[in-house]
Amino acid sequence: MAKGASIKSILGVVLAGGKSSRMGTDKARLPFGKQTLLDFQFEKLESVLGRENILVSGNYPHLPYLVDLEVGIGPLGGITSVINSFPDFTYYLFLPVDMPNISKKALINLIDFARNDFISNCWSFKDFQMPLIIKNHPKIQDLLRMPAKDRSIRNLMEHLKSSTLELGELNKKKFLNTNTLIEWQEVIL
Repeated sequence: MAKGASIKSILGVVLAGGKSSRMGTDKARLPFGKQTLLDFQFEKLESVLGRENILVSGNYPHLPYLVDLEVGIGPLGGITSVINSFPDFTYYLFLPVDMPNISKKALINLIDFARNDFISNCWSFKDFQMPLIIKNHPKIQDLLRMPAKDRSIRNLMEHLKSSTLELGELNKKKFLNTNTLIEWQEVIL
């Protein structure tokens, strides 16, 4: 990300368009404190980027949202839909709805890391694919046009020249995502 790149050039996206089939209920609507998991994640991104630069990938009309244009391909459905629908942003920050323990500080650290990297086009934390920052780069369109069966976040990261940020003081447990009720219990305890 170019040094000094404006926060306004980043679109923050809560990825919430999945089926939640392993959870058995919509993860985005799970109670988290006094709000839903989706509202919690949305507010976290809002505190980092401002409300005008945040949306939800998924059908949640109480917030700014975009329904995934491609379904059944996991987070890539949301990533593809957002990048194709909002091509004027320079960077996209994707935060899964099911990773509530990622802190605001961790997101800011990832943004700062990307801002000071003039070589890469994709950024995440070491050993984790999410949260993920992607630069709107001509190469991305080629990858997004590949048949769905050939697309993966790993493939995307490899082709976009990605860089990873060391976790440092961050605990790997902060990166747990919740796909099942058992994992959900681990996260909320």
